[in-house]
Amino acid sequence: AWQRPSQAGGSHCVPPPFDSRRARLTGCSFEDGSFDGFALTDVDFEFAILSRASMQAVHASRSNFRNTVLEFANFKDAMMQATDLSNAKLTGATLDGAYFTKAALTAARAAESSFKSAVFYEAQLDAVDLSLSDGENADFTKASLQNADFTGASGHVPVTSRSRPGHVPVTQASLQNADFTGASGHVPVTSRSR
Repeated sequence: AWQRPSQAGGSHCVPPPFDSRRARLTGCSFEDGSFDGFALTDVDFEFAILSRASMQAVHASRSNFRNTVLEFANFKDAMMQATDLSNAKLTGATLDGAYFTKAALTAARAAESSFKSAVFYEAQLDAVDLSLSDGENADFTKASLQNADFTGASGHVPVTSRSRPGHVPVTQASLQNADFTGASGHVPVTSRSR
């Protein structure tokens, strides 16, 4: 479970430069900060507080956002390749058009968020909470969604050539124990789904 570090911040908590590599910002607070268009490679934000931060079109590759507070943050059109957001608080966040290719969102809490047209290709979303969220046109191809919670979420009409209209693509996705109670849209479980 998420726990706030006993001593957050410190002298290392200066905003990173536009092109950051291997910056260590563990436990720092950048509430309402703007990282729009930043390139964040191997940056460590574990236990940081980035509530309401703007991260539009950010390119975060192999960065660490584990246990980070990102409530109401804006990740519109972000590229989050192989980035770890496990156990992050993303409640009310905007993830529209973002790419989470091979990202880890295990046990992330993203209830009431928007992930319209987001791509979660080969992402780990085990035990993620996407309840009451809007995932219209989201793509979960080859994602792992074991024990994921989509209670009351909505999503429909994907933009992929292999999907049928009116369906959220979950091609070759692992859906073991996923909860879609009250979700709207269509989630096909085909012979290719695990």
